[in-house]
Amino acid sequence: MTNNDTCQLLEVNPEIFVCAIYNFLKINFYKNDGNEYPLLGYIDKVESHGINSNAMARINDNIFCSGGKHRYFYIVSVNPMQLIQKCILTYDNLYEVDCIHNSNDGFIFTSCQKNISI
Repeated sequence: MTNNDTCQLLEVNPEIFVCAIYNFLKINFYKNDGNEYPLLGYIDKVESHGINSNAMARINDNIFCSGGKHRYFYIVSVNPMQLIQKCILTYDNLYEVDCIHNSNDGFIFTSCQKNISI
């Protein structure tokens, strides 16, 4: 459906899902209408990685986070469709943010090679 190198996929809320496109450095936004799933838009210059499919996490019905290469960690809004914040994690030997998990008590955990951080 994306016709690109999709490396992450996340349902942010029942109406919207997003996916990261590795080669084109973007995140696509799709409407979940149950039939066609039209592209709503995208955000450019967002680096992802193709290692696994666990580098996105839902924060709430409007905000999600995405991790990628070169220690980048992004906070993204669905409405309005925009990048809220771009962070760089400060691990010396880190190349990419492998996994992200949003816990039930409000913490976001990231896995960076052999390390887990909050």
